[in-house]
Amino acid sequence: MDKIISFIGGDEYKGAVIPAMIMALYPLHQTYGQINGSICQATDKTKLYRNVGCLSMLAGLGLSFFLIAPKKFYGLELAANGLAIKTIAINFVTVNVFAYYNTKYLKCSFWKYLIHQFIIAFAFLAIAFVAKVIIENVVFYNIKFEKQYILQFLLSGLLYSILVYFMVVKFPSYFGISKEEIIRVINLIKLKLAKIIG
Repeated sequence: MDKIISFIGGDEYKGAVIPAMIMALYPLHQTYGQINGSICQATDKTKLYRNVGCLSMLAGLGLSFFLIAPKKFYGLELAANGLAIKTIAINFVTVNVFAYYNTKYLKCSFWKYLIHQFIIAFAFLAIAFVAKVIIENVVFYNIKFEKQYILQFLLSGLLYSILVYFMVVKFPSYFGISKEEIIRVINLIKLKLAKIIG
């Protein structure tokens, strides 16, 4: 991650490695937020949406101050790391407050939903780690050249995508889809490719 950040932003952005790693989790969990927000609006729970949204903003303000304020004001002085932690923490709590009310409305288990978030996050992180280790320590074992980390990054991304594809095919129910839907999408892609190729 540090090499990629240095490549994209330059050496002056090396200090942003930890915030970038923390914020990499945000899009993954934000998907849950979009789903829950859509359910709230579709079921006319706009007051709940407003109240939780306002409370989360106030909580975010207080948590931001605590995480980034100087120690003389009883803060932790975490700077960008603190803001990244605040963003993830507030998003996690807000999403799960919405999820609690939505699962009650839909008559399904909130705890299964909560555990599912950790399973999916762990699965994606594990796949990313495996892809990185394979590319860096197997494919590029004893191979050194200038800016090889760019090629490593691209190959890790490709391997990650392939491994995620096989995970989705093997366990489609974890992603809220069926094997029939996967087959339909694959056939659609094949059809589009056939038209492009001619």
